[in-house]
Amino acid sequence: RYQVIRFPEINGQEILDQKGPIGLLPFSALMKRPEGVTKEEWLKRCTQTVLTVEMTLEKKKEYIASFFVLSSLIHATDLIMSLLKEVGIMIDLEDFPLIREFAQKARAEGLAEGLAEGLTEGRAEDLTKIIEIRFGQTGLQKLEEQIRAIRDERKLSTLIESALTSSSLDAFQKTLVAI
Repeated sequence: RYQVIRFPEINGQEILDQKGPIGLLPFSALMKRPEGVTKEEWLKRCTQTVLTVEMTLEKKKEYIASFFVLSSLIHATDLIMSLLKEVGIMIDLEDFPLIREFAQKARAEGLAEGLAEGLTEGRAEDLTKIIEIRFGQTGLQKLEEQIRAIRDERKLSTLIESALTSSSLDAFQKTLVAI
């Protein structure tokens, strides 16, 4: 059987005062703070206590990273980082395999999204140039805003083909409306 631990119900100050159990300290920022203590002040107290735990430097980095990740569930990451910098602790979160994996995945997703968006914008740009060449500036002015709003690569390809083969601006507009 599992026992559910509700951190917001645990008196965090008692854990800090006793400096443990050591395994609970990284969770301390999630615990109930004393009345009248702001979230920022509580986080500062928790950070200071976590930093005083005696262990090897390598273990300490992992311990602080765990505290950082858990604290970031309810506190702004820039606040946590500023507190760690304030006390002279610099950790590279990518030194930790799980965090590195998440960061790599996020970068890859961002790159893929950026690439897809760039390709779509390039297709829209190509289409506007074709329309301008085939039907003149007036034709482009009528349609440019509508074309730039299209984010579907297939639709843009179809429209490029239509712009190249349509006999008139009206014929092209019919394809645009149909899509």
